[in-house]
Amino acid sequence: MTRARPPLVEARGITKRYGPTVALLDTDLAVEAGASHALVGRNGAGKSTLVSVLTGLTRPERGTVRYDGEPAPPLADRAAWRRRVACVYQRSTVVGELSVAENLFLGRQPVTPRGRVISRRLMRRRARALLDEWGVPVDETARAGGLSVEDTKLVEIARALSRGTRLIVLDEPTAQLDSRAAGRLFAHMRRLEEAGVTFLYISHHLREVYE
Repeated sequence: MTRARPPLVEARGITKRYGPTVALLDTDLAVEAGASHALVGRNGAGKSTLVSVLTGLTRPERGTVRYDGEPAPPLADRAAWRRRVACVYQRSTVVGELSVAENLFLGRQPVTPRGRVISRRLMRRRARALLDEWGVPVDETARAGGLSVEDTKLVEIARALSRGTRLIVLDEPTAQLDSRAAGRLFAHMRRLEEAGVTFLYISHHLREVYE
C-alpha cells in the first residue's frame, strides 16, 4: 500500500505571544506540494508572525513545524531554511547598486579555478542560465536598482529557486503593482506551478486570491 506524501510544510499547534498580545494561538497550517495556497486576513491577524515561524525567523512558544514530514532545522541553520522556503516581501531585498547576476548569487559567487577571486564571467553565465530556466526576461548585467517592481520580484523568486527551495511565500506581492503587472505576475506563477513550485500567497484581498 502506497503511503500518502506528507505536506511540503505543516505547522501544528503554533502559539506565539508578544507580551500580553496573542499573535497566534494553536494555529494549524498544511501546504501541499505543487499548488498555490492562500493565507488571508486583515492586518493584525497574525499572518506575518506565522510566516516568520514558517521561515525560521521566529521560535514559537508551542507547536511544531515539519518539512516533507521531517522536523524543521534549527533556527541557526539559515542555509537549511533557505533550501526549504523563501519569502518575497513587500520591501525588496535586492541590493540596488549591484547587478542582477550579483544579486542572484549574493554570498555564494562562483570563483576562478584556483578559488582566489570571483569569476564574474562564470557568474553572468550562470545567472543567464538561471533566468532562462525560470522564464525571467531580465538582463543579468542590468543594475538591480533600475528594475521595475515586477521584475525585482521575479529576480527574488529566481534567487530563491537557485538555492533549491520549491516553496515561495509571497507577501502582498501586488501591493505596488498595477493591474497589468499583477496579471503578468500571476501568469508567471502559474508557469512555475507547472514546473513544481509551490506558493503560499499572503493577502487581504479575496479577489486576488481567486485570480
